Amino acid sequence: MFRRQFLAVSSPRLTAALVFAFAVSACDGSRELMAPRTDGPSFSIQDAVHEGGNRHLFWLPPMVPAPGSFNGPFDASQSPVVEICEWTGMSCVTPLLASFTMDTGPGSETVRVVSVDEHYIVNWHTDQWELDATKTYRIRALIDGEELGHADVDLVNGGKELRNVNTNEYVALKNGRTLPIKFRIEEGALPEGFGLVAFDRGVGGSDRDVFVLDSRTQIVTRLTQNPATDVKPVFSPDGQWVVFASNRTGGWELYRTLTDGSGSLQKLTPGTQGDATGITGIDWNPDGSTIIFSARVSNIWRLFEMPSSGGTPTQLLSTTFGGANMDVQFAQYSRDGVKIYHHRTTPFNASNSDIYSADADGSNEVKLTSLPGRGAGFPTEIFVNGVAKVVYTEWNPSAGGSSHQVIMNTDGSSPVAITAEDGVSEHDAVGPAGNISASLEGIVIITRQASGLPDLIMLGSDGTVLMDPVIADAFAADWWIP
Repeated sequence: MFRRQFLAVSSPRLTAALVFAFAVSACDGSRELMAPRTDGPSFSIQDAVHEGGNRHLFWLPPMVPAPGSFNGPFDASQSPVVEICEWTGMSCVTPLLASFTMDTGPGSETVRVVSVDEHYIVNWHTDQWELDATKTYRIRALIDGEELGHADVDLVNGGKELRNVNTNEYVALKNGRTLPIKFRIEEGALPEGFGLVAFDRGVGGSDRDVFVLDSRTQIVTRLTQNPATDVKPVFSPDGQWVVFASNRTGGWELYRTLTDGSGSLQKLTPGTQGDATGITGIDWNPDGSTIIFSARVSNIWRLFEMPSSGGTPTQLLSTTFGGANMDVQFAQYSRDGVKIYHHRTTPFNASNSDIYSADADGSNEVKLTSLPGRGAGFPTEIFVNGVAKVVYTEWNPSAGGSSHQVIMNTDGSSPVAITAEDGVSEHDAVGPAGNISASLEGIVIITRQASGLPDLIMLGSDGTVLMDPVIADAFAADWWIP
């Protein structure tokens, strides 16, 4: 059942986005790695030519010099909006100065499409506003509320001042003149994408850091930059936060940071769960209230629960089951937060491990698999045709750690292998969270390491490879859809 094809969905734009993402991943191994954002004013021009912006949006003369070439066919079918605001260097001042649509605008000016010249245009008559030459104004091009690009305008009072404007940051404009705002939108300017993917990646030696991929733009934002090891990132249910494990203070602790990379890092665990020598299996309750994670304390992996805002963790499950000492790892909440799926194993014996489930409070624990001489871990719940299923990793210790993906009912019945046991290491399956469209139900992202560095790949519930890679050189993903 291990097949390779692109995702078949009802939305042509989503299909195009996935094909585009695959093409970028396969043909261009580079990625834009953005350092954590720092405070301070930001002025810029952003489009396909400037600052690595949307590759299908071009500002045109007289705003900027003519681009040397374009990246795709002109799209005359859009209904863009042009907004102009006073720009503080951090945000727009409200109310907006002006908003132009295809139907309305100040002074009867509207956005128009000029198909023969392959651009959109609206005239900004600056003499209709009392503008301040000491302030900066931002022009934004949007579709359906999504910004495609922007250009900051520096007003000057005379021609001599025009020569002093930094044209990489500003459009120079003499106050009182009319600025023809011309821009080109190409097909693919607004790929629908498949949300945000958090992952960790090695960046030299034993150092690992946390990153987030925005599938709409293919921009990767680096959330941490520390000589320690930061791993296992997980989104909050609203997508605003990313929680991860780090040994930056010596022992392993949980931290959180904003998904967009702004703000400061927050430490969540006070260390009172003991001197943890490892943390894994982090998950956030869908109702946002609690976080669960496994920490290795006194050579036993124990499952802890704590408030999502931080605090003292409490042990959730016993480290014994059926009279035997058993590690507890890789715990994940069910989509409704009612159950916890997890893995238990005899300490230091990966060939004796199975998948279990329990109520979210730790009660009513049951064993779902029985795999003597083999192992199972990394369970995640997905929905296939409206029915909850559990995808997990099964491995064969006698075959050098070869592992593959299996799907089963939530009671452990009817397990079916969906990828082949072919000597490749596969693990850390994760289903989508957030605003999940019908086209993304039943899909998982897993870590797959055929040789060399691991990659994230996307699978359908029958093992069909939908995207390979989602992103290269990445590990332990979480997936959230805005």
